[in-house]
Amino acid sequence: KADFELATKRKSKMGGTQTELPAITTLIKSKMVCAQCGRKMGRINKWRSREKWVCPNSCKVDMYYGDKELLGVTLAVLNQAIQSPGMLATVSSSREYEPTLEITRQEKEIERMMEQTGIEFGVISKMALQCVVRKYECCPYDKSLALTEALMEKFSSMPMLSELDNNLVRTTIKRISINRDGTLTVEFINGAEITSQYRKENTNE
Repeated sequence: KADFELATKRKSKMGGTQTELPAITTLIKSKMVCAQCGRKMGRINKWRSREKWVCPNSCKVDMYYGDKELLGVTLAVLNQAIQSPGMLATVSSSREYEPTLEITRQEKEIERMMEQTGIEFGVISKMALQCVVRKYECCPYDKSLALTEALMEKFSSMPMLSELDNNLVRTTIKRISINRDGTLTVEFINGAEITSQYRKENTNE
């Protein structure tokens, strides 16, 4: 909070002029969160010799990022995914088919009706169709599996990146978190997470 107040005072002295951010920086900003509290990260346009990304709740981290470091680490994580697409795999949360009590009762009713004589086939057929529909609705569907296959196919066919691609970031990354130890975690749209190996040995610069 103190950082934001200081930045506001400096901005007032300078007449409040705002510099338009590059498209990729604006895009990254929309996905940046603090891993400790979940709040959207804020960006101070000018802090000493460069910009600074900070948490609005003043959560402390072992290092502070400027735009160059932030974009560079994000690029490194994406290149990790390109080099090893298997890192995008997730543990499926799918469960096996479990019929509801209503489906179980209906199945028994159909069996009972089939054992009886004099019941029209159309009645049994209609009830069986209803039972099939209920079974289908009861079946689990894990959307992340389809997303994982699409992501792995996309990244496995890509060359290593020399700079961030706006469309790739927009369509594949869900969230970027800055952790307490200064590392950065990229969460992809399927829920897979890759944490950077980059850590800087300073605390406040």
